[in-house]
Amino acid sequence: MYLAASKVKSKRKITDEKAALQSALDTFESEGLKNGSIPFSSGNPLSPDMGDLAVFGVLYAVRDMNAHADAIQNRGGAVKDWYDRMERIVVQ
Repeated sequence: MYLAASKVKSKRKITDEKAALQSALDTFESEGLKNGSIPFSSGNPLSPDMGDLAVFGVLYAVRDMNAHADAIQNRGGAVKDWYDRMERIVVQ
């Protein structure tokens, strides 16, 4: 996995993983969640779509690591609210 991650970082010219994750979440918040005006990126107020599940799966996979605290818990806002909704729906 380390070699695969290194290859992806090199290909995408990522030098600061934390900044890259925050940037990706900023984009998800503004474009996917319309800055919190919709509950899921699907636009459906009642259920998530595969895009929501894909993003949630990545973030949930690192839930016990510092990256999760930085990305979700310390962030707040629309992404935190979305993550909490997804956790209630997916991890029952």
